[in-house]
Amino acid sequence: MSDIPGYDSPEAALAAVAADVEQAHARAERASAWREQATTLVGAGRADGGDARIEIDVDGTLSGVFVSDRLAQAGGAAVSRALHQAMVRAQESLRSQSAELTEDAFGAGSTTAAVVAAELAANTVAPEAPEEPPEEGQARDTRPGAGSRSVTAPGAQSPARPPRGGSGSAFGLGHGGQW
Repeated sequence: MSDIPGYDSPEAALAAVAADVEQAHARAERASAWREQATTLVGAGRADGGDARIEIDVDGTLSGVFVSDRLAQAGGAAVSRALHQAMVRAQESLRSQSAELTEDAFGAGSTTAAVVAAELAANTVAPEAPEEPPEEGQARDTRPGAGSRSVTAPGAQSPARPPRGGSGSAFGLGHGGQW
């Protein structure tokens, strides 16, 4: 009889420890291989028959963009809509690839798969769909909290007020950053 609770002998305890160590090594190798693959994932999205293409890296950062001449000739609103659609598809592609890779490595429903999916979802928040472009001679105010109001582009006539003079910036900002 052994003095080690749960084991018949010291040899059985040593064998159990050796098996645990071997399993830990296997998990570490699997995690290392997963990390190597995960850091090289690229999400790719296409829209408008391939005339708009977006690629993003695992952090959700834009790593490639293509707009065909045909799409560019369709105008800014068409390009905006197509690039938005391509970005959403690139994000979906990245999340799908990551989920498959992570579930293969750690198991579907594992805590690791859930944490990785949550982090990737936070890094790949879908952009808002583009709005219709502002009227001719107007530019959209994209500052945080500005909503979707339009402002007069520099040098354009606005029916609400005459064009500014003075020391405004290239973006139409006047003194003190006020519109």
